[in-house]
Amino acid sequence: MLKNKSKLLLIIVMIMTFALSPLSFADNETPEDTAESSNATETQEVQQQENQEVQKQATEQELISQQEQAKSGDQYLMGDKVTVDYVVDGNLYVMADEVTIKSQIIGNAFVMANKITLTDEGYVGASTFALGNDVEINGVTFDAYVVADNLTVSGYVYRDIHAVSERFYLYGAVGRDASIGAENFNFKKSDEDEKTGKIMGNFDYSAKTEIQIPEDVVSGNVKYSQIEEFNYKPNYVFLGISSVIFVLIIWGLLKWLAPKFEEKTEKLVTDKPLKTVGFGLLALIVIPILAIILMITGFAASAGLLLLTTYLILICVSRSISVIAINNIIAKKIKFDTTTKKLLLLIVTSLVVWAVTLIPYVWLLVNLVLVICGFGIIFRNLLENNKNN
Repeated sequence: MLKNKSKLLLIIVMIMTFALSPLSFADNETPEDTAESSNATETQEVQQQENQEVQKQATEQELISQQEQAKSGDQYLMGDKVTVDYVVDGNLYVMADEVTIKSQIIGNAFVMANKITLTDEGYVGASTFALGNDVEINGVTFDAYVVADNLTVSGYVYRDIHAVSERFYLYGAVGRDASIGAENFNFKKSDEDEKTGKIMGNFDYSAKTEIQIPEDVVSGNVKYSQIEEFNYKPNYVFLGISSVIFVLIIWGLLKWLAPKFEEKTEKLVTDKPLKTVGFGLLALIVIPILAIILMITGFAASAGLLLLTTYLILICVSRSISVIAINNIIAKKIKFDTTTKKLLLLIVTSLVVWAVTLIPYVWLLVNLVLVICGFGIIFRNLLENNKNN
C-alpha cells in the first residue's frame, strides 16, 4: 500500500514539473530580454563592420604610402648600413658593410656586404645575387646565387638556389633544386626541433665527406660530389703565351683603331717621363674616388658605375700599352722600322717583361709601374689631343 502511494506521489510531482516548465520558460523570455538580445546582436554586427572598415582604410593607407615611397628604375646604393624599406620598381645594386632588405624588389637584387639580411617582409621578384660573410634569407626570392661564409635560409626560395659557403643552414624551403658547395650543412635549428628545411626538387651538394640528410628534406634526387684539396701548379708556358697574345691583341687594336697613338707611345714616355708618371698616378687615384662619389649621389649613379667599369678595363689594358711603348723605344734604338720587325720584337719584349714579373718581391712593383705608365700614356695623349683641337 505504501509502495503504491509513493508511486502515485512521484507521478504527481513529475506531472506538475512538466506542466510548470513551459510557464517558467515563458516567464524568463520577456519581451524586454528579447529586445535586449536583438540589440546586442545588432551592436556586434555594427562593431564588426566598423572594425572591417577601419582595417580596410589602414590597408589602403599602407598601400598608398608604399606607392608614394616606391622608387622607379634601378637603384644604386652605397654606405655603412643600408636599409631598403621602400618598393624598388627595378633592379637593386648595393655595396655596404651591412644591408637589410625589408620591402619588395620588383627586379633583381645585387648585394655585396659583410652582412646581408632579407627580412620576413623582404621580397625579391627575380633573382638575388649576394656576396658577403653572413647572408640570411628570411623572406622570399625567386632564385638565389650566393657566395658567403655563413648562409642561412629560413624563408622561401621560390625556384632554385646555387651557393658556395663555409656553412649552409636550411630551415625554410626551396621550391625547386638546390646546388650547394659547403663544409657544414644543417637542416634543423636544434636537435630537439622536429621541423626541418625542405628541398622540393633535386639536391646536388659538394662536401669533403658525405652527410646524413634527415628524412623528408629532399623530395627529388640527391647527388653528392666530394671536394678534393685544390693544389694549383701554374703552367708557366701557358701563362707566358697568354701574356704575349694579350699584348699582341691590344697592339693590333691600336694599329687598327688608333695608329697614331700606337706610334706616339714612345714619345709620351721619353719626352717628359715624370709628367707621364704624374698623370698616370693621378688618374689611378682620382678615377675610383670620383666613380664612388657619383654612385653615392644617386642621380648620377649610372655614370659612376660606367666610370668604374672603364677604370677596371683601363687597368687591364694599361700594362700592355706600357709594354708596347717599351717595345717602340727599343725598336727606335736598334732601327727596326718595318712592321714585321716591330711585331717580332714585341713578342720578345712581352716575354722578357712577363719573365721579370715572375721574380719574387719584384713582380708587384714592376706591375704597378707598368700600370701607372700605361695610365699616364693614355691620359696625357687625351689631354694633348684636346689642347691641339
